[in-house]
Amino acid sequence: LKADAPSILSNVMNELDKRPLLKKLNQAELLFFIEQKLREREPFYSKAKIQLSISALSKETIGPIINKHNR
Repeated sequence: LKADAPSILSNVMNELDKRPLLKKLNQAELLFFIEQKLREREPFYSKAKIQLSISALSKETIGPIINKHNR
């Protein structure tokens, strides 16, 4: 799944108590950390057979998309 840094930040902000590595970062530091990790991981993420943008997905649409690519 592809998500932009602000979307990831929004999700992570709701779970900081479950993420010890991120717990001590303020929002700006956390956004920087996420952007940095996305850049580092992009070469690996780009190799995925299926890449889906989270902005185009819902619970109803993800199943058929994945099933289509698994044939």
